[in-house]
Amino acid sequence: MNSNQYRWCLEITKKLQKHPAAKPFLKPADPGFEDYYNFIDDPQDLTTIETKLKEKYYRSVREWKRDINTIWSNAVTYSGTQSFGAILANHMQSVFEKELKIMSTTNLPGWLSKVCELKNEFIKAFENSP
Repeated sequence: MNSNQYRWCLEITKKLQKHPAAKPFLKPADPGFEDYYNFIDDPQDLTTIETKLKEKYYRSVREWKRDINTIWSNAVTYSGTQSFGAILANHMQSVFEKELKIMSTTNLPGWLSKVCELKNEFIKAFENSP
């Protein structure tokens, strides 16, 4: 992940954290939900993801996106598709997708990052061509 991508991911993560519907997704699951870890193999939360970003854990934007989206899918898996938790998770997923679109089309570093990502994918595809 380059420095522009890092700033872009951190900015979106912080926006998500400030959203009023994000409260249940800010920190790791409460230990009171003992059965949570019986259902969820890859627990994620926005604070942990922010920490991973700051510690340069993510090698790509794709890894960061995967962890963010895991938050929403975990909520639906644990709470059920018709639960309040699932409604909040679906809303936050929509907010996330909107932020990704805004950042990638109106922000020069975001646009440049996307161009670089596509260039790298092209080079890999070209190198692995038959």
